[in-house]
Amino acid sequence: MRAVLIGTGAADAVSLIVAVMGTLSHTTNALGWSTALIYLLSALGCGYFLIARSHKAYPAEARRISISGDYPELRNGVER
Repeated sequence: MRAVLIGTGAADAVSLIVAVMGTLSHTTNALGWSTALIYLLSALGCGYFLIARSHKAYPAEARRISISGDYPELRNGVER
């Protein structure tokens, strides 16, 4: 799953650069910006899910920095 996100994110980033270059050189009309926006949002989405997935892989660190009181082993932000 991670490899698919990395590959898709990289392809969208390259496509974004090509779309912006084509729009700036007037190869495409003003609708080229919508294409660039779609590639931008897709690349950002892939980056978001890569980061969110890597944070889920380390729940122990998340418990240490949590101050919400959801964990009984935390009292006043101090782990026991």
